[in-house]
Amino acid sequence: MVAFVEQRATFLKPVFVGDRVRPSFAVAGVGAAKEGRDWGHLEILATLCNELGEIVLECAHIYRLRRRPNASIQD
Repeated sequence: MVAFVEQRATFLKPVFVGDRVRPSFAVAGVGAAKEGRDWGHLEILATLCNELGEIVLECAHIYRLRRRPNASIQD
């Protein structure tokens, strides 16, 4: 990882001491490295659910990642 670029969060419901929560993560997007650059971007979306299955937090993280030399995405 080269840099932690951005973080966004929306708190939807309160969470109290003793509550059990479950995280969920998904890759939302991958920005390929532009010509002449050795890095691209990765966006990860995350949610946090309480015991009732209600979403209590939604957030996104964007990272700048260094790519391997001559790396390419293959089908």
